Parts: sequence; structure tokens; C-alpha cells
Amino acid sequence: MLEIVAIIALSNRISRIVREKGLKPAKYIIIAIILCISFEFIGAVFGFLVLGMEDSASGGGGLNLWAYPFAIAGAAVGGFLGYYFAKRATPKDQPNRFGCGLLLVISIGFAIMIIIIALIFSPEIPSGGVKVSNQMEQYALDYIEDNRLLEADEKILAYYDFTVDLDGSEAVILTDQRLIYHGKEIEDFLINLEDIVDVQYRQESLGDIIEVYVSDGNMILLEIPLWDDGEILFTALNFKLSQIQSNTEAE
Repeated sequence: MLEIVAIIALSNRISRIVREKGLKPAKYIIIAIILCISFEFIGAVFGFLVLGMEDSASGGGGLNLWAYPFAIAGAAVGGFLGYYFAKRATPKDQPNRFGCGLLLVISIGFAIMIIIIALIFSPEIPSGGVKVSNQMEQYALDYIEDNRLLEADEKILAYYDFTVDLDGSEAVILTDQRLIYHGKEIEDFLINLEDIVDVQYRQESLGDIIEVYVSDGNMILLEIPLWDDGEILFTALNFKLSQIQSNTEAE
């Protein structure tokens, strides 16, 4: 509600400025509104990156409302830029000295730079992709422990989180004893490594495909995007299966 009132006031102010220059205000008002909304979104994203997406005070449920001031600050920056464009607009009867296009490009570039800096330096941001034991993110370890997905003596060899926001609710876990496919919407698939009879791997245009065949006739299909290093999971699984086979033959 506060943002709407501010945008209306800003639009009226911009309209007066450009009309005094003999220009039509619609273009400048639209630019200002787009900048306000865009930078508000960028501010909110920056806040989530710095503070985390979820509100830990409420037990992890709901969005982190502490990111809202970042969104308001972003909207204020966008509003200022929209106002500045209007102030810099060349009057109708004078040659154009500095177009809005360049300022808009500079503003967008600056916003992108802020997001990149936040991505690089924020300690709150987990990274996706297949992880091995020494790369495990704390959020994943906490989720596994809270949901009791492993036995006490199991060790994680590889892990992949399928979710977009990396919350651990759909993941595949390779341990030294089992292959676990966990999902909130479905019953977990728990496969003892000794029961796996074959593993097939292929790379398609959009990602890695891993087919796991089990002695009871079941098959699990794992589809991992190309940029998430699905081959690491296949290699870890194949290596562990080779170890088990070698131990069995030695006995």
C-alpha cells in the first residue's frame, strides 16, 4: 500500500516536471514505475540472499519479512532514478544532450552488479549441484538429521537436492549402505546397495540420466540438469558398487 501511494505521488511530480519541458509525461511515468517495481524486486532478492529466504524465528515457515526493508530501499532507488530521468529530460525545443536509454542501461547494470556481489559474499546461500561428503551444505545435513533419513552408522558419499530453492524436501542420498530417494509427496525409496544389479548412465542435451536397476525388478530414474554434475553421483555410486562386488568375490 505504501508503495502505491509513493508511486502515485512520484508520477504526479514527474508529470509536472516533463510538462514544463513541453514533453508528454507518459513515457517518463512508465519508466519510473518499471524502475520502482524492478528495483523493489531486486531489493527483496538481495534481502533474501543476505538474510535467508525463510523466517527462522517462525520455525522455518513463511518468507523472511526482514527482507521487506531491502525491498522498500530498492523501490526508493528505482523511484529516484525515474525522477532523475525526468529531471534530465531535454526540453522539446532543445537538442537531445543525454538520452534516457543510457541511464537506464547503467541502472540495470548497477542492479545486476549488486545481485552478483550478494551471491558471491552472502554466507547464507547454499549452492546446488551434486555434493560429495566433504562438500555437504549445513541446511542439507540439518534436514537429513531432522527427518531421520539415515541410520546412525551410515555415512554420506554423495547428495543431490532436486528442489529449486534447495530446501532438501526432494533429494537423492548415496550412503555407504543405501541409495535413498526422498520426497515429501511420495514414500521414500530405500535401496540397499547390495540389491542394485545394474546402473546405466547417459548424457542428453539437457542433463545427465542415471538408471538404477534393483534385484526386485524396480528401476529408479534420476534426471539431473547438465550444470549440476550428475556424473559425480554416477561415479560415486559405481565406485561403491565395485567395492561391494570386490569384497563379495574376496569372501
